[in-house]
Amino acid sequence: MSQNFMYSFQIKCSDCNFQLSINDRPLYELNRGSNVNTELPINTFLLSAKNKFCCTITPPQGFNSIPETAKLSLNLLQNTINSNQPSNQIASFETGSYKVDPDNPPKIKDTLSGGINSIVDYKSIFESANDITNSETVKFEIYNKYVTIWKLFKDKKIDDILALFNQKNIETANLTGTKVSEIVEEIKKDYEYYVNDSSLELWEFAPDKVSLKIYGYNKLACLEVANGNQPICFLNRKDRIAIYIPLFFFKNPRTNEFEIIR
Repeated sequence: MSQNFMYSFQIKCSDCNFQLSINDRPLYELNRGSNVNTELPINTFLLSAKNKFCCTITPPQGFNSIPETAKLSLNLLQNTINSNQPSNQIASFETGSYKVDPDNPPKIKDTLSGGINSIVDYKSIFESANDITNSETVKFEIYNKYVTIWKLFKDKKIDDILALFNQKNIETANLTGTKVSEIVEEIKKDYEYYVNDSSLELWEFAPDKVSLKIYGYNKLACLEVANGNQPICFLNRKDRIAIYIPLFFFKNPRTNEFEIIR
């Protein structure tokens, strides 16, 4: 089954901070209160059933409440794959007014949320997987998966890493209308650059520096460090650049093992 459309959220924001998630997975976070006008692909966040998004709006730094000038809009765009046709806007969502008056006191937090009907035909294996519990046992299992991948990066065994990404790459191919071979080629190129660039170092992490996070309506698990990013990271300390390797695991009902997906 081939996916015919690419979907994206066009985000326009001014004078506020926000966190946007799709189907209980974080997509984008703004925490510096600047204006934003960007477009982010979302196909790999979509489910076969109805999709939901939630955007939490908070005051920018230096404000105790959301300023009256704050505004945020989300436009859902559809593009035909391998076509030069312009985007088709199929849904639009935006915040209301933050003007303060006797009937509308200042807000310290607001939420913009909504649903999007099923727009992909592909059903992921993780959608019917068992729920993941937030426990030390699960954290230990997931932590060991990260350590295995970290060691493979350290030893520059990129092909072994890619073998662990097989289910993830199949998912991406089905959701984006891309060939698995093209996805693998691009990832391999990036990873080989990371491990061979002398300006980058692989950050070392420890169990007490990571937290288990459950997303995707209890179907996906990952580890995060204090800044909200994942622990496998290549650092360029001179230029203060960090390249994070995002990993999401599900409990494969066929093998009862945690495997990388999405």
